[in-house]
Amino acid sequence: MVVVVLITGVVWSLPDAELKRRLVPVLEPVASATGLEQNWRMYAPDPLERLEFVEVSVTMADGSQRVWTNPRGDRVLGAFAWYRWQKLKENLVHQPASRVGLAHWVVRRFTGRGEHASRVQIILRTESLPAPGTNGPRTGGKEIIYDEMLAAER
Repeated sequence: MVVVVLITGVVWSLPDAELKRRLVPVLEPVASATGLEQNWRMYAPDPLERLEFVEVSVTMADGSQRVWTNPRGDRVLGAFAWYRWQKLKENLVHQPASRVGLAHWVVRRFTGRGEHASRVQIILRTESLPAPGTNGPRTGGKEIIYDEMLAAER
């Protein structure tokens, strides 16, 4: 059984080819039962081309700015919490309907009693990465992916 599981893991890691296409249907039950049906080639064959960072800028009624960014966490447990925030960032970039919820959540966190926010923006900052093995320049970009003027306090 151990050999079958090892073969299944190897087959699932193979690039798309005729051999893999023939073996996958046969090994599918073993792969599903062991969790090996996942795609383990995280960055292959295409590595990341750019880094993406999301920040939420809240403009207060007095004109001051408050900026929220993904929490980094501590050195020990931060990596585990990071993935949660990474998934949030991916959803914000690819699912516009998710943006309003985060924007309003940040406004609630940043405004205290007697304070009022007048505007909230979600900003996507990007940094293009040179192709592997090259020393090309890194270029940065900034795009406002959500912008809302908030109602005046009554």
